[in-house]
Amino acid sequence: MKWFNSVGLGSIVIGCLTSSALLAQNMSAVAMLAEVKSAVESARVVLDVPYVDNGHARQRLDLYISKGAKEPVPVVLWVHGGGWSAGSKTRTPAVALLPRGYAVVSVGYRLSQDAKFPAQIDDCQAALKWVRDHAKDYGLNASRVGVWGASAGGHLGALMGTTGNPDDQTDVQAVVDWFGPADFRTGYGSANQTNPIHQLLGASPTQDRAKASAASPTAQVSKDDAPFLIFHGAKDLLVPLSQSQGLHQALKDAGVESELVVLDNAGHGGREFLTPVMRDQIVTFFDKHLREANESQP
Repeated sequence: MKWFNSVGLGSIVIGCLTSSALLAQNMSAVAMLAEVKSAVESARVVLDVPYVDNGHARQRLDLYISKGAKEPVPVVLWVHGGGWSAGSKTRTPAVALLPRGYAVVSVGYRLSQDAKFPAQIDDCQAALKWVRDHAKDYGLNASRVGVWGASAGGHLGALMGTTGNPDDQTDVQAVVDWFGPADFRTGYGSANQTNPIHQLLGASPTQDRAKASAASPTAQVSKDDAPFLIFHGAKDLLVPLSQSQGLHQALKDAGVESELVVLDNAGHGGREFLTPVMRDQIVTFFDKHLREANESQP
């Protein structure tokens, strides 16, 4: 299994960190990539697993399981971005967690041209249920599952964190949200039918306020939600920083653990999100919430 073909992260990081002013950070990034490459190449990889019977072609997931990890292994679901109308489960930066003893499940889901909301969150929750149902088959810890997503995937991950229910096994124990839209009730998203939010909902947020609210993580916040770690670029021109600020404040007001990290020089993604420091911060967060208190760290 080739690292760049399966993930595509290494060339992004190295290509963005080559100036002499960033030499130390570049060397750190190269060391991280070498560590992750080794972990991916030695991992057990199971691709294109259908998580619903006789489902859509996109209702599939990929599993990456570190062979050296202590079983049962905590799990992080990766949910890709792409405006709910593009993107793929085949490119996941979450494999950077493999050397730290995590299993990674990259989730595919029906796009907005395939089905309208709530199909996307239904798919993510169905994938989560599949992971829990098959945890023993793959040495996974069904009670220690986190989710990490970017942009549209951050939105869906945040919805998983605010709507999950332990009674039907749709609850997650931690959420990392990279610059996901969080509140469609604010008028975010135009009435233009080509707008991604309009395509997701099948109507503009102002035309279908009930669906806009149901699709808004901020509107679903309650005191029982999973802890959040939210990252957002201050120069994001696609998803306003105010979207993450509002979600963070709603979580804090409800008594839910939440940390918002604003990256001053970052836009909607980019090299600032792909550094060893970022990876370590995410690992520390998942370690806190997905590992048993007495479990030794890898």
